[in-house]
Amino acid sequence: MTAARFLALGNYTFVTAIVPSQSLGVGFVHHHILALSILLLMGSSPACADPIDSATPISSPDERLEHFAREAIIDSVNSAIGTRDFAALDAMDERFRTSRARTPAGFWNLAIYHHQLRYRLSQNLNAATGCVSGGAQFVAQWHAASPNSPAAAIAEAALLMTEAWCTRGGGYASEVEEGAWPKFHAKMEAAANVLTEHREQASRDPQFYVMALELIRAQGMDRDEFAAVMAEATAREPAYVDIYTTAATNLLPQWGGSYIEIDALAQLAIKKSEDTEGTGIYAQIFRTLAECGCDVIAYAARWATLKQSMREVYERYPVRNNAEYFADLSCKMGDAQEGRRYIRAQHPEASGDGDFAALFDACDKQAREEQSLRVTN
Repeated sequence: MTAARFLALGNYTFVTAIVPSQSLGVGFVHHHILALSILLLMGSSPACADPIDSATPISSPDERLEHFAREAIIDSVNSAIGTRDFAALDAMDERFRTSRARTPAGFWNLAIYHHQLRYRLSQNLNAATGCVSGGAQFVAQWHAASPNSPAAAIAEAALLMTEAWCTRGGGYASEVEEGAWPKFHAKMEAAANVLTEHREQASRDPQFYVMALELIRAQGMDRDEFAAVMAEATAREPAYVDIYTTAATNLLPQWGGSYIEIDALAQLAIKKSEDTEGTGIYAQIFRTLAECGCDVIAYAARWATLKQSMREVYERYPVRNNAEYFADLSCKMGDAQEGRRYIRAQHPEASGDGDFAALFDACDKQAREEQSLRVTN
């Protein structure tokens, strides 16, 4: 069975380069869900984009705002899971989905919510436990209490997929034990059945399409199915970044895609979301990819477009961790002048550029080194 069972094909023109599925390799995802070697197969997650680590000192007011915004979501999810408060979980999903709310740095609250659900429900999942999670009982109780819950269906499908990736193990397809494949496919089939059964209510939530895209990758990356899912997903919620980052995972060279296709996808995202996001989603896509461990910016992104997109993101979300990331990226991309722009933005209290001499010098040096490497290569 493939994802076409639960999403009808539609007319949609995408990119044309196709590589045989035998070349399938590894993708990426946030390290919290499973051991990293397994996670590298699963796809992107919004939490990858979180530049704030709980062990890292938080020095500025806007960093605290970002940190607390994320922690509030995570703590609420954890509390509701701990008390079996299914009504609270449904209410969060509804609120985050309908409000389209973002954190101070511009990341979707809804995406953080779904990531934390998947993380908590798949805790302690590993080969030693037979790749079977205790979260299945919780999801069954949630379904019983709230049969029409979009989040419950999405959580169940996500849990089954996580168990499938655990069964498969890390590494390339040629390295997977032969006996693991039937279990892997059976779990993915079960996840597809969940999405099929609950499609009507679950597809109200854009995370449904994130799961559909992950399923397509797991089942062989059929291009027609991929195009159909993307057409429907972006029509229903054109600004949900996780749709595009998961789709970009599917288009990595190791999954049969190309960097040209990833840029085409990001350009498509701008067109789909420009009414509310301007060009900002372009930067958010590549940032999330990079912070999930798949830095394809130097190969796939158009710097002029990315630079404009970064400026629009920072104008809308002028927090320090955005300025820090954009400064570092600009220097890495060899654009010292743009790097200086964000270095200044981090310290509005400074009396003049003389206060930034050391930072400017470091950025200039990095930019020169990057330019030299490009000439050499």
